[in-house]
Amino acid sequence: MVNQWANVTRWEMCTKPFVRTLEFLWQEGHTAHATREEAEKEALQMTDTYTKFAHEQAAILVIAGRKSKVETFAGATITYTIEAMMGGRKALQAGTSHNLGQNFSRAFGTEFTDENGQR
Repeated sequence: MVNQWANVTRWEMCTKPFVRTLEFLWQEGHTAHATREEAEKEALQMTDTYTKFAHEQAAILVIAGRKSKVETFAGATITYTIEAMMGGRKALQAGTSHNLGQNFSRAFGTEFTDENGQR
């Protein structure tokens, strides 16, 4: 498993203080799995981790769910999300977890090899 933390700058004309400014800290985790079931389990586990953190550490009520096909992250097969409600009755995407399937591995020619060297 690889975890990456990076500062990101977005060139937006209108920022929302305390929600997202021009620069913010971005966290990504990347995993590779032998089976579709293992990948799906990991994506759901991270959604649960984000939900637990929002509730127990940040005291933010969120609703966990699955994005529609149109809202799914480009390249992902499934995108899960936690959404928080804002004062203006709008939902705020507070975290996402993606099952990328084999889309990125195929694009970059990456192959999975098990502990026995089998592909």
